[in-house]
Amino acid sequence: WKKAGCLPAACQTPACVMGRADRRKAAEKQGRAEDLSPERTEAARHFGRMDTPHRFCVEILLPLARGDGGEVAAGWFASLETRLTDRFGGVTAFTRAPARGRWAEGGQVQTDEVVVLEVMAEELDRAWWARLRAELERDLRQDEVVIRASAIERL
Repeated sequence: WKKAGCLPAACQTPACVMGRADRRKAAEKQGRAEDLSPERTEAARHFGRMDTPHRFCVEILLPLARGDGGEVAAGWFASLETRLTDRFGGVTAFTRAPARGRWAEGGQVQTDEVVVLEVMAEELDRAWWARLRAELERDLRQDEVVIRASAIERL
């Protein structure tokens, strides 16, 4: 991250620039400035360090449409990204080319277009992730939102 300049406040890749613009728009709509507090920027610096002992990669698969067919607003995603950045020091959003999910249910094939948010964490607070999953399922009107964690080894 650090070598590529991909800290939230510095990254110039198209996805990060768009993410910053979305966060800025969401903050403006809420009548507040984007949070650039020392705590937030220190968390971002910590996330970019190779010597931090991140042991888990957590992926959240999010549909682009709610269960009732309504579109999920970009500001909603930006708000979630900010929340994850505040808690874990950073987030990677794979939003440029949504993936298509397919599954069989009741003899019919269902599909969803999804984006993936990914964070690296030192510990897994399973209760926190369960609460987040329940909140996302409620907000998105989904039967299930997939959140999965993998143990990682930083090379």
